[in-house]
Amino acid sequence: MKQTILAALSIVIVVALLAGVAVYYMRPSSAPAVQTAQQPSVPNNSSSVPIPSSSSQATAQTALAAYQAALSKDNVDNIKTYQTVVAGNYALQVWKGDVTSGQALLKFDTTKNVWVIVDPGGGTWNIADLVVMGVPKDTATALWKGLPH
Repeated sequence: MKQTILAALSIVIVVALLAGVAVYYMRPSSAPAVQTAQQPSVPNNSSSVPIPSSSSQATAQTALAAYQAALSKDNVDNIKTYQTVVAGNYALQVWKGDVTSGQALLKFDTTKNVWVIVDPGGGTWNIADLVVMGVPKDTATALWKGLPH
């Protein structure tokens, strides 16, 4: 009976060690920086929909820069940015990682003259959900129409 318990304990220890080694080698290595120069799957990487904005700095380029600045330096999921759609003081930033993807919702803060991430996303938005987040319906519709479907 002692030999059976010892054999079982030895097997458990070996399995635990192998699992630990496997987890160690499967962990992500330091990811490369966010890539934005090439936008392979989206021919037009930004678009502005003609809804009056209260600031001339609420552009697709400034929204993209704000999102990129907010990404973790480690960027474990290797997130790449794609299309940016701006309508008024709101923007949707399409992003894809190795495991996850989504559309971040940003709002331009006119008092501080900066883009703020309202929701980092993880999936896609629809018009109703954008309205729930405080986006005016005409702006939400313009944002949604500006994305590829």
